[in-house]
Amino acid sequence: MANEIIQIGCKIEMKAVDRRFVVDSSAETETYVSQLLHWADTNVAVIAVPTYKGHLIPLRVDDVYELQFVTRNGLYRCRGVILKRTKTVGTIATAEVKFISALEKFQRRQYYRMNCVMSMNYAVLSDVQKELYKEKKRCLSLEQKLSIEKKLESQEIEFQKAVVLDLSGGGMRFNSPIQ
Repeated sequence: MANEIIQIGCKIEMKAVDRRFVVDSSAETETYVSQLLHWADTNVAVIAVPTYKGHLIPLRVDDVYELQFVTRNGLYRCRGVILKRTKTVGTIATAEVKFISALEKFQRRQYYRMNCVMSMNYAVLSDVQKELYKEKKRCLSLEQKLSIEKKLESQEIEFQKAVVLDLSGGGMRFNSPIQ
């Protein structure tokens, strides 16, 4: 049930998916920001009508939007159709949205994470090695860099065994017996 996952007051990002009266279908659809005000039913939410540059965005009845909810537990998304709009004097404009697809957890990452299990060896740098690497970065001359590399090669490296859990464009995740 969506009303168990999405809390009142959470931020909503809306993007038009299917509109009945579109003037220019090639135009890029804008993303509008709204907020969940309360639940009318288990799958019907009452939201604040989004504003853009100080103007209310006209949400037409029967238009379909992709809704992204920013919650404490992460991002969730689904599709919703506008059921009705209301605006009374002295209050904010609201719209009722019925969820027409299942609520799913969503990540905005644009890179792929490949799950895998394989063994690996890694080394934890000693304080001396850390300082040598920092010094090597600061050096400008080739002679100094070569002398630091010789010092690094003379240092003893102790390898530890670990298990790789997944790989991605940003690195890898692995388990090891050492914290």
